[in-house]
Amino acid sequence: MAYEDFDFATRLFANVGLERMVVWAEDFLKPLADREKLLAGLRAYFENDQNTNVAAVALNIHHNSLRHRLTKVEELLTINLKQPAAVSSVFPALTALDLTRQPGTLRPRPSRSRDELPVGEAGSSLGVTGFGDDGRGDIGVVFGPE
Repeated sequence: MAYEDFDFATRLFANVGLERMVVWAEDFLKPLADREKLLAGLRAYFENDQNTNVAAVALNIHHNSLRHRLTKVEELLTINLKQPAAVSSVFPALTALDLTRQPGTLRPRPSRSRDELPVGEAGSSLGVTGFGDDGRGDIGVVFGPE
């Protein structure tokens, strides 16, 4: 995939750099750092197209429990998930962390070889972005326009 074909978010990651994005994400999501259930609820919410009923089923909890968790997230982050600006801040922050961290935590992932990663995990052949392996190794989407 050529740089010109990247969507806006992928260009942002490529130009800003994953390391800087992770620092910003950790700072933004710091109020959730030790709240794994809140992070899991937030991730499920986005993974299920912001459908709380489907996300609650995926988490095996009642939809009102997920709504309560999301309300707590909104309070802690001082955002409103019904506002596009909040969604456009939270989703890239979670994505940045998920590219380098264990799901459900803000702590570093243990080092594993590419062959040990399950499909869909950052670094695997499809990874979080779903772009697949372009044959350039395990470098992610870091290419600029040059």
